[in-house]
Amino acid sequence: MVRNVLFLFILFWGSLSAQTLRMGADETTRMYYPVIEELLKEAGLETELVVLPTGRSLFDANSGYIDGEIWRVSSIKGEYTNLIPVPTPLRKVEFLVYYKPELGQLADLDDLEGKVFGIVRGVKAVELYLKEHKNKVIYTENPEVLFTLLESGRIDVAIANRNFQKRPNYDSDIAFIEEPLINETVHLWLNKKHSSLIPQIDEVLQNWGKSQLDEMFTFSQE
Repeated sequence: MVRNVLFLFILFWGSLSAQTLRMGADETTRMYYPVIEELLKEAGLETELVVLPTGRSLFDANSGYIDGEIWRVSSIKGEYTNLIPVPTPLRKVEFLVYYKPELGQLADLDDLEGKVFGIVRGVKAVELYLKEHKNKVIYTENPEVLFTLLESGRIDVAIANRNFQKRPNYDSDIAFIEEPLINETVHLWLNKKHSSLIPQIDEVLQNWGKSQLDEMFTFSQE
């Protein structure tokens, strides 16, 4: 009897340890998965990437249909209450206002009233910010289309990550306001049913350190 109970316990524990976390991403954030996969593997966890539209991915992670999100900003916390962030940020991000010089000099954020904004759909930090403002917004599917609209004059300003300037196809004639419109931290998120896993993931993140994370995420975008 004792031997049978022990056997069943070993089977049960083995099934838990072999569990694969199904981690959500969208078409933009999926590029970061190789780094996240390595991070979680070092924490002793196997993963599977699930690529969905942004809203569906967040809904499924919050509802527990998938196990978490690989790359989301801290400001989603109030909207998706079943998701818990790993405390150590994956990265700090700044979103700037880009514009064509023909629009005139935009000295600061007070000059944006009445301007037509362009943003990439699914960038939650920007979407949440614009919920509080009444500017007209045009959505695009990726940064390349966003800046094409800016260059053609279909939008007045584009909101994009500061790192967009480092892309090979960035037009250096496009101006930007140096003061960030939005400052955010990006985190790995787990559904609350996996909250016990967060300390071991955070320990790996702390051991990696900011410089290693920056290097790895920069490489993943090349």
